[in-house]
Amino acid sequence: MTPKISVHCLARNEQRWIWFALMSVLDFVDEILVWDNGSTDSTQTIVRSINNPKIKIKSIGPTPPDRYSSIRQRMLDQTKADWLLILDGDEIWPCEAISATRQLIKDRGAELDFIIQPFYSLVGDLYHHLPESSGHYQIGPYRGHLTIRAMNLNKLKSLHYSGEHMKQGIYDASGTLIQDRRPEAFVYQPVKYFHTTHLPRSGSKIGDIQVSRRSQKFKYELGIPFPDSFSYPEVFFLPRPKGISDPWSHRSLSYTLKSLALTPFKTIRRLWYD
Repeated sequence: MTPKISVHCLARNEQRWIWFALMSVLDFVDEILVWDNGSTDSTQTIVRSINNPKIKIKSIGPTPPDRYSSIRQRMLDQTKADWLLILDGDEIWPCEAISATRQLIKDRGAELDFIIQPFYSLVGDLYHHLPESSGHYQIGPYRGHLTIRAMNLNKLKSLHYSGEHMKQGIYDASGTLIQDRRPEAFVYQPVKYFHTTHLPRSGSKIGDIQVSRRSQKFKYELGIPFPDSFSYPEVFFLPRPKGISDPWSHRSLSYTLKSLALTPFKTIRRLWYD
């Protein structure tokens, strides 16, 4: 029997990327819970326009960051599935990555607690990403731009969230962070997804400003260009409905000049701390 996968997406002012995020995983999962945290842009309209029974959207109104853990816990308490996949409104998966993750769940899901997912951290535009040395997440022996996105709800009993926004942790029944569980209980899935957290995410600067702490995530940095032969997520090539932003716009000249001045300092700082 194929394990059921439920996706959780907690969103606020994600107009630029949420259509791509949802569409990139839609064919590979069983349901997607989208809880909108008081969006003031077109996020809700875009989600509803997909019009697929797998997507279940709920408006919960504006909620302060210190309550995000409780919101995610409510989503979890309402979920009846074998596996949970966390999807933020700024995360876009290539078919190869989400397909590989689904296959891992099908083939080895009974023995795994969770799956580690690496990602490209985009900067400036769709054509550039941060160096791996700028990623400081550490899970087991792996370090860099990576996170836990897929979790086995059958094995992780009484899974619960704790901590404020940007410092949130996921704990098992014993109160242990799931990444600190036995190393044989997880696997690294090497195909990367796209993370646009450092790019504008709402339809306007005001929309981004209205989201707590989002200004801290925007970065000025030159980044590493993807090679001409690079295969972008397939969803970027789908026909876009009216109102969906063009993902292929290039960074501005002013952004590039400011990044040109700041990048050397950021590179030296990374070398110093590493």
